[in-house]
Amino acid sequence: MRTEYLGTFIRDGVPQRRLSFIYLTTTINSLKGIYFFLNILLESFWVLSPCRLPRRSTRVTRPETTHE
Repeated sequence: MRTEYLGTFIRDGVPQRRLSFIYLTTTINSLKGIYFFLNILLESFWVLSPCRLPRRSTRVTRPETTHE
């Protein structure tokens, strides 16, 4: 009962807890890599978007007295 509770099922002489732990670490690392890649894409998009579309905040903060 203890082995079932701890999750150390022995299959073909290999404890399954180690395999599940390695599987969890690899999935967590892959998710971290995907999140890091998506974060870089979002940052690059936010950096490039103001260049294509002018911000309204810059228009509002500019003093209109210089145009007169």
